[in-house]
Formats: sequence, structure tokens, C-alpha cells
Amino acid sequence: MFQVTPPFETLSSAWTVSRMPARRHITLEWHDEGQMIASCGRYLYKASPNDSQLERIGATPVPVWKRLLGPSKLCRRALRLMYFNVVPISRDRFAVWFDKSIGLIEQGNFAPIMESNRFRVLRQGVARSDSYLYFGEYFGNPNRDPVHIYRFGTSEVRPRVEVVYTFTSRSIRHVHRIQQDPYSSELWCMTGDLPHECQILKTGDQFDTLELVGGGDESWRCISPLFTKKSIYYATDSEYRQNGIYRIDRTSGERTLIATIDGPVYYSTSVGHDLFFAVSAENCPSQSSPHASIWHVCDNDGETAEAKQLVRFKKDILNPKLFLPGTITFPSGPPNQTVNLYFNTFSLRGADFGAFKLSRTDSE
Repeated sequence: MFQVTPPFETLSSAWTVSRMPARRHITLEWHDEGQMIASCGRYLYKASPNDSQLERIGATPVPVWKRLLGPSKLCRRALRLMYFNVVPISRDRFAVWFDKSIGLIEQGNFAPIMESNRFRVLRQGVARSDSYLYFGEYFGNPNRDPVHIYRFGTSEVRPRVEVVYTFTSRSIRHVHRIQQDPYSSELWCMTGDLPHECQILKTGDQFDTLELVGGGDESWRCISPLFTKKSIYYATDSEYRQNGIYRIDRTSGERTLIATIDGPVYYSTSVGHDLFFAVSAENCPSQSSPHASIWHVCDNDGETAEAKQLVRFKKDILNPKLFLPGTITFPSGPPNQTVNLYFNTFSLRGADFGAFKLSRTDSE
């Protein structure tokens, strides 16, 4: 028998990568101790973390012509016919962001919350604070129109979306993400994209006021920071400047460059003390190779280990603007304390709409 070459290159002997064949061509949207939520096109499923049997929990309605094109992975990529965020509110109630639709799936039925939106919300871009979900507008915005941050209550039967903050005209292009610091309960907001539009901000009063953490150049162009007890880590999403992983000390506010990396980072996640940053293959000027990869940093009570590249996938041949950059994403959910890291892959050679598991070699 011939041996099939995996679609990835493992760069560290301390870690192993395995494909999840039972979940082929689906995307892992949410993971916690009790459940795993996955999507395939407009359909949403759930299962227990160790169960390969998926139970359909609902779907987001789309026009007939999109429904006909939905089974094609290329059409899903070109039309962005996919879930960007799924947040469980209760056992049978889920807030969902599908393409530009925002709604609730409850007991199998979909009810819209906002319709005719001009924007999407990037993956992991929704923050939960108290009984509210917060999110910001992400769209092309060539005219630099005002950009809004919204929230709605999770306990409301018919949620009412309200604007809690507005960036004025010509101040930013869009919001990358709203995220809660689990140690301070502050909400953080990341914006882009031109150098003067790149900002990391935070609020302790639900967006009545915003405090600038840093901004003004691409070293502050960030999407998904990670929070530890003593530090805040982030990797840059720079188009032209060398990308890097940075650490901000909570006490002093001092920022330190941990490592330079091979491309822009959209998504990150943590498993205990292990921090992971996913480089996307978008073929921008700052990209040193046509690969998506995962970088690892260990934070041990404020002491930072050397950053290491663990695995990389090669971008497929299709245009990244039309058919998505080569992207690695992580399922949303509470901080993961298990030994395994789950991740999704898109637009990568041999790994389009793939689901994988990253584990330490001694953890199996």
C-alpha cells in the first residue's frame, strides 16, 4: 500500500497533528467541556466532544440560488456562505452570524435579529459580558463612513440590537474584534487598517468611554489578543510591516517584541499556559512564504518561552481575495484547559474545509 502524504508539514517533534476524518468538510464553530458545535454550509450541528455523531440543530435561511450553490466548497468560499460566529445562549438557543445575517436559532427555527446588514463580524469577534453580546462592524468601507459597535441582551425573548459606540467618519476602516479580558472584565476593541487607523482600545464602562492602549502604525494592527494573569499577548496583522508577536506587561504597560513571524495573524487561542497564533496565507507584501502556520508561545506566570512554529500548510492556487486567504481558525468557547487544540483550515492545499487536532507528543 502507498502512503498518503499529509497536507501539512510538522516543524516541532514535541507536537503532532492529526486530521479528524469523522468531521471532514465541516467547520468547528464552538468547543467547551459539554459540547462541540459544527457547521457545514448553512447547517448547524452539535455533538459531545468525544462523539462523532452530529445532531442537526438548525439552519440559516438563504435565497434559493445560494442554496443550490451551497454544497460547492468553492462557492461557499467565494460567496462567504459560512458561519462566522456561533454563541450558545442556552441548551437549545444559539446566536449566529452567517455571512451578513445575524439571528437566533432556537429549537431548530431561525429568527433574524438584524437584516440587510452591510457588514460581517470576524470569527471570534463577539464578546460576552454579563447578559450582553457585543460586536463591531467589519466591511470594506472605502469611503470611511462611521463604524458602529452593537450589543443585544441574551436574556431577551426578542433581542433588540442597540448601538453602544460609533467611530466617527474617516477615523477607522472597520472593527476587527470585540473581546473581554477575563481577568479585569474590560472589553477590548481592535481596529484597522491603515497605519493611523490601527488601534488597540479598551473600556471598563461598556463603551461609554474608550482608552487607547496603543496605535498609530502597523505594529498595533491586531485582531485577536490573548490574556494571561500578568500579560496581554498579540500578534500583528500587518500588510507591509514585518509581523510579530508582542507582549504587554499589565503592571508597567511595557510592550516587548517576542518574535518576528512569517505573515499576518487573524486568529489566536490558548490551552492552559500554551498560546497559539495562526498565520494566514494572504500573499501580502509582509508574507515571507505562501503558507498558513501555527506559532506557539508558553506563558508560565509571566515568563515567556521562545516562540516556535509548529505546523504549516501551503496555500492553494486560487486567488485569496476572491476565494479567501489560506486560513487557520479556532473554535470559539471558554478557555480550554485540555491537552488538545482543535483548528479548522480553509483554502489550503489538500486541506480545504478541514478539521484537525494538535497535541503534545506525550499527551496521547
